[in-house]
Amino acid sequence: MYFDEAIISVQSGRGGDGMVHFHREKYRPHGGPDGGNGGRGGHVILTVNLKQNTLFDFRHRSQFIAKDGRPGGPNNMTGKSAKDLIIDVPPGTLVYDADTGHLLGDLVEPDQRLVIAKGGRGGRGNQNFATSRNQLPRMAERGEPEEAKTIRLELKLIADIGIVGVPNAGKSSLLAVVSNAKPKIADYPFTTLTPNLGVSRLDMDTTLVLVDIPGLIEGASQGVGLGYTFLRHIQRTRVLIHMLDGLSEDPLSDFSQINSEMALFDEKIAEKPQVVVFNKMDLPQVQERWPSIADALKKLGFEAVPVSTVTHENVDQLLWRAAKLLKDAPEPQAVEELPVYRVEDDPQKFTVHKAERGWVVHGSAIERAAAMTYWEHGESVRRFQRLMEYIGVDEALREAGVEEGDTVRIGEYELEWQDLLMTKKRLGIFGGTFDPPHIGHLILAAEARDQLGLDVTVWVLTPDPPHKRGQEIGSLSDRLAMVELAIQDDNTFALSRVDIDRPGPHYTVDTVKLLKQDYPDQALIYLMGGDSLHDLPNWHKAEEFLDNLDGIGVMRRPGDEIDLSKLCTALPGLKGKLNFVTAPLLEISADQIRRRVRQNRSYRYYLLPKIFEYIRTNQVYLTQ
Repeated sequence: MYFDEAIISVQSGRGGDGMVHFHREKYRPHGGPDGGNGGRGGHVILTVNLKQNTLFDFRHRSQFIAKDGRPGGPNNMTGKSAKDLIIDVPPGTLVYDADTGHLLGDLVEPDQRLVIAKGGRGGRGNQNFATSRNQLPRMAERGEPEEAKTIRLELKLIADIGIVGVPNAGKSSLLAVVSNAKPKIADYPFTTLTPNLGVSRLDMDTTLVLVDIPGLIEGASQGVGLGYTFLRHIQRTRVLIHMLDGLSEDPLSDFSQINSEMALFDEKIAEKPQVVVFNKMDLPQVQERWPSIADALKKLGFEAVPVSTVTHENVDQLLWRAAKLLKDAPEPQAVEELPVYRVEDDPQKFTVHKAERGWVVHGSAIERAAAMTYWEHGESVRRFQRLMEYIGVDEALREAGVEEGDTVRIGEYELEWQDLLMTKKRLGIFGGTFDPPHIGHLILAAEARDQLGLDVTVWVLTPDPPHKRGQEIGSLSDRLAMVELAIQDDNTFALSRVDIDRPGPHYTVDTVKLLKQDYPDQALIYLMGGDSLHDLPNWHKAEEFLDNLDGIGVMRRPGDEIDLSKLCTALPGLKGKLNFVTAPLLEISADQIRRRVRQNRSYRYYLLPKIFEYIRTNQVYLTQ
C-alpha cells in the first residue's frame, strides 16, 4: 500500500527550570545569587530525506515527543539543552495544521528543515533577577512549557514529467523501458496502484524524472476508481505524457475524458504541455487505426507520437520531444509558498468564566506564566501577581464577581483569591531594638518580604522596650545610625520614627495604631518570631493589637512547633490573620555579637561591612 497522507502528533521539550541558589564558599559569606538558567527543550524538526519517497514510516509511529531541557545548577551553571527531534520526510511533503487546516510548510529542497514545534526556553535562575535594590532575589522561573500540535502530512511527488492515461494504456511499461524503475506490469486494468518514479538519462546534459500515475477513469476527480488520491502528484509536474491505448474502443474519447478529469481537479493541470502517445504500435490492428487517430488529434492541435513499449519503437523520439517541451515550459510556481497573512492572536488575550468550582482563566500568556512560576517562593508569586495586574486579569475577575476565598484556576493551577493582596499595598512592620542590626535581621526581613509579597517593610526602632528594662542596650543614636546603614541600599525597606518621636512606654499596640494612621490605605502585616507568637496572649492589649492589623507574618524556623488551636482559643482575633514565613536557621544573635566585640573576637561575618566598620570606628559596645 502506498502512503501519501499521514496525521501525526508532535510535542516539543519543556525548558529546564531555573535555580534559586546562593554562592557558598569559604571566606566568602556574601557570595550572592548564582542560580543557573535551565536548558532549552528540544525542537521537533521536519527535514527532507531524498532516500524516502512515501510516508509509510508514519503508519507504525504517529507520536513524536522531544526531550526536556535540564534544570540549571549552582555556580551559574546553565542546564543542558535537549537534542532536537529530527523527523525525516520525503521531498514534496506539504505540512498542515490538522486543527486549523493552515499550511505550515512545503518541503521540496534536499535537507530543507521546518521547525514544527519549538522547544520551551529554559527558566531563568535567580542570578538574572539581582538588582541594586534586591541583591538577594529568592525568585526564579520554571522552564517554558512544551508546544504540542497535531499535523497532517501530504505528499506530492516531485517529477519533471507525469505519465497519465486510462488503465492498462502502457504507462508502467513505458517507465520500465526508459528508466531503471520496476513497476508492476500486467494485462489487466489498475495494475499500478501506487505512483512510481523513474529517471531517464538521454545524454550527459539531459536527465528526465518521470512519475507513472495510476490509471484514471471517468469521475476520478470525484473519487471514482482510485479517485483523486494520486491526482495531486500531477500538480508538481511541468510536462505530461498522455498515453492512449491503441486497443481501446475509442482512444479519442479516452483522451478527452482524462483531460476533463484533470481540469476538474485542478484547472492549471489542463494548461500543462502534453506529448500525446499512441501505444501498442507493434500490433497490426493498432497500426491500421493510427492514421485516422493521428489526423483527429492533429485537428485538436496535438502531434501524436506512435510508440511501442514492446519493440521500443519511437521511444527515444518521445523522450526528446518531452525534453524539448520541458525546456520551454515555465518554471513551476508554488502557489502554496505565497505569503498568507493571518491575524495573529494577541498572546495577552484571556477569557474569564464561572465554573462549578470557582473561576477559570484561559489565555496563552497568563497560563504560560503560571506554568513558569515557582509557587513555593513568595517573590515569584508576587511577580506573577504583578503580571495579573498588568494584563488586567485581576480587574476582569472583579468585574465578573469574584469574591474573597474563591478558587481561580489558571492552566493546571488552582489559586485562592485574596482581594486584599490585589487592591492594597502590603506594609510589613519589623520592630526591634536592633542592637546591632545583623545579617540575620536582613535575611528574615527579606524572606518575609518575598514570601508575603510585601511592598515595603518599615523597621520600627524601639528606644526602650518594656521587656528589656534594666538591661544594658546600645545608645539610641548608634542603633539609629546602624539601622539606616543596614537598609539604605534596599528601597523596599524604610525606617519609621514612630516610637523614637514619642515618649514611652512603647507598647506594640500603640505603635500599630499610629502606623495605621500614617498608612491608612495599606494592609498592615506585623512580623514576629515563633517565640513572640507563643507569648502573644500575654501582650499588652493583645486583642486590640490584632484588631488593628490585617495580618501577622510569623517567621518560623525549622523544627518550631506551634499550637494554633490553643492560641486561637486564647485570641479569637488571630484566626485568618496568620501567615507563616519559612526562615533559615541562623545561629546569630545580637547578644552574641556584643559579647564578641567586648572579647575582641571575630564578628565581621555577622554584619554588613558598613556596620562592622561603624562599630569598629566608633568603638560601640566597648564601654558597656
